[in-house]
Amino acid sequence: MGNGDKWMNFDLNTGIEFMMHGTFTAPDDNWVHMSRYMTSYELFYVTDGTLYISDDNNDYTVKTGEYVITPPCKNQHGWKKCECTFYYFHWFADDACDDIGNHTCEDTRLGDFPSFGSYRNIDIIEKYYTLLNDTGLTKELSNHIMAIILLEIKKGDKNISAGNTAVLCRRILSYIQFAPCEELGTELFVRSPHKVTLTEEGELFLQYASQILDLVSKSEEEVREMREGLTGTLYIASVEGCAPRFFAEWISTFRKKHPNVQYNLWNGNTDDVNSRVTKGLCEVAMITAPYNTEEFHVLPVYDEPWVAVIPKGHALYSQDNAAVRPEELLPYDLLIPSRESRKGEIDKWFSKTGGTPVIRGRIAHMMNAYELSLHGVGISIYPESIASLVHGDDVCVRQVDHPDAYASYALIWNKKHTLSHVAKEFIGFVEGMYN
Repeated sequence: MGNGDKWMNFDLNTGIEFMMHGTFTAPDDNWVHMSRYMTSYELFYVTDGTLYISDDNNDYTVKTGEYVITPPCKNQHGWKKCECTFYYFHWFADDACDDIGNHTCEDTRLGDFPSFGSYRNIDIIEKYYTLLNDTGLTKELSNHIMAIILLEIKKGDKNISAGNTAVLCRRILSYIQFAPCEELGTELFVRSPHKVTLTEEGELFLQYASQILDLVSKSEEEVREMREGLTGTLYIASVEGCAPRFFAEWISTFRKKHPNVQYNLWNGNTDDVNSRVTKGLCEVAMITAPYNTEEFHVLPVYDEPWVAVIPKGHALYSQDNAAVRPEELLPYDLLIPSRESRKGEIDKWFSKTGGTPVIRGRIAHMMNAYELSLHGVGISIYPESIASLVHGDDVCVRQVDHPDAYASYALIWNKKHTLSHVAKEFIGFVEGMYN
């Protein structure tokens, strides 16, 4: 089934009339979108899973981090069972369906807008969705916000998936339509009343055409950059600890050579960051070991020791911050990171002590762990970066005295995703610093 085999055509500057919005989660994997006749445009943005949606003869497969816009004057329905979560937005445009019976959206072509594509910046969608929830908004402001959402998506991710044959077909259709069969020696596609299907020879032609288009796109990009310098947005994510500091230092140097690049930085725990890279919501991230080398390219960049954060008045409190052995920690309540692999890593430190550590809490974020230790709930076991949170002598920070008590950081990016030129340049820049 093809995605995005046409363009929307409406003017964002005149006549966007917001109608309604919401979010939906399929109750189970047997859910199918309802069948209905649409009188408005609708934007679907999938945040999890895959949505299978059709408008008349166009069948879309919309995955996490992708969107589709369905036009008015069409029958909309699900074409396959699915399990997904998505945002939806409905609006009218001045050029759309004044006469439902006779008018089609193809009658008014005011601008090229891709009906299907990917858009990594989920934070933007969430931001404007929340704004539209404000019941105090005027109609004019709601219309304006809807137009901004569409403009953001249009200027967003311009990458075309290699498997998205319909998008490529559209771009080379003008050649295919006018290339005589005798010139090519074969048929490239078969027409039917409702769709165009590529032949085996057409599929081969498409592979070569894709490569050509990719070269053209890269050439255009390089020419533009020769004139304007590297442009675009770098979507990155990092865990807590030293990762934000490293990104700040890298970006500070990188922007001296590429001042026009913009940055979208998201922070979370390792599992959340891994998920964003997997879903394509960010391109480059910094996490701590262990790493999924089957899914990600991995560039090791830094190791730091594990430490114990101990509140003042505790038996292990030490003003000289001397190292502490695992066996000394055994009698006391410990607070450790929530990631399951971390517990296994910490358990190894105690394997030769003959005892089992008392894990009083599993804490996702470093700041929470520090505050709990500060209030005497337990000793926090975290990478040394937590020391940057410490002020005064209400707690002490003692390095864990064990040869394996080190946290390893690495830059990762998805093996299956096509990186933007900005991301490629940034990764190359960081690699140059560590090679």
